[in-house]
Amino acid sequence: MPINNPRRRVTVRELDVFVAVADCLSFSKASEQLNISQPSLSATVRNLEDALGARLFDRHTRSVALTPVGHELSLIARQLLTDFDQALGRMSDVIDGKVGVLAIAASPSVMSGFLPGALKEFRKAHPRIEVQLHEEVFEQCIGLLRAEKVEVALTPRKADADDLLQYALFEDRLILVCRNDHPLAQFDSVKWHQIMRYEQIALKTASNVRQLIEQEYQRHGIQAKILYEVERVSSMISFISQGHGVGILPYSLFHAYDRATVTYRVISDGELSRTICASCLKTQSPSPIAESFIRLCIQHGKLKSPIMSQDPFRT
Repeated sequence: MPINNPRRRVTVRELDVFVAVADCLSFSKASEQLNISQPSLSATVRNLEDALGARLFDRHTRSVALTPVGHELSLIARQLLTDFDQALGRMSDVIDGKVGVLAIAASPSVMSGFLPGALKEFRKAHPRIEVQLHEEVFEQCIGLLRAEKVEVALTPRKADADDLLQYALFEDRLILVCRNDHPLAQFDSVKWHQIMRYEQIALKTASNVRQLIEQEYQRHGIQAKILYEVERVSSMISFISQGHGVGILPYSLFHAYDRATVTYRVISDGELSRTICASCLKTQSPSPIAESFIRLCIQHGKLKSPIMSQDPFRT
């Protein structure tokens, strides 16, 4: 019969049995080693020979020897079993969240303020995980998540998003930022009517923070005095430090920048805050790595605001 024309796939169990017999050169000893009956072992070897279309052992009254085909299969089978065990070991590491890739999208404020500290803790626990970061504005982060380009998005909570699971991390309160010698710096806290007197350095309109501020101004029926619009918080801080107006930022983000010449004040009336969430898709089971990361983010977020106290993945 042709050797290289198997009629069915060879099983891992058959290779295990074959290698045991090849090592022992004894059916009885191999059956004891594998803790199976000798008739069952013999039947497995016959099935393997039938599948390959070749005799693997020469059986004599008191001895068993490998045929030339058996010698060749012995080398191949050992390598296949080694590769199989290594592959299963890797799968075990993936299931345990020890290896793999985690793609994260984060809005700029979260990327600068919250994520560095959270990732520092995550990398300590998962040093073999490859982390891919995407810094985008709020809506684009959600778009990457929905397109399955990332597995987790860290953004302010999105309203009317029934397709998302959003795990609250902390409340991020908006604060006034001004120079240390600015007139508003003399107060322990400020009110909106005081802020509205001064020109502002504002993030551009795509920013979630900018949208919240404009909603507050509309509520007061006042047009904001925007002196300059900038793309980045670092630019805002630089302009304010040089005396160009005031700004409004999330509290978590302010502390990520140089504060040598600027300070902040709490806004005591009409407080604005955003719930920062770790989001994933309802239709996609999170990987063990993503679960571990979200759990860590929740714990890290408790240091800022104790919103969630239970494990979101525990059933």
